[in-house]
Amino acid sequence: MWSIKLIAVTTIIVLVCSFSANAGEVADSRQLVKLPNDIESKMLINMRDHIAALDDIIAAVQAGEYDKAAEFAESRLG
Repeated sequence: MWSIKLIAVTTIIVLVCSFSANAGEVADSRQLVKLPNDIESKMLINMRDHIAALDDIIAAVQAGEYDKAAEFAESRLG
């Protein structure tokens, strides 16, 4: 008789395979929004700072410094 775990794992594998197979069929409806150069530059600086903040948060969590990670998240990501 099939065990519940085997049925659950099989179901998950089937679902994951169907999602990845359908992912290539979805049309990309995104459109490029052209921003003025000064706004684009500020946005890129902000995005890069957020990436650096995430790196600092991850490093703090890896070191077990959770208060420091929380401080980085609040002060640099809002």
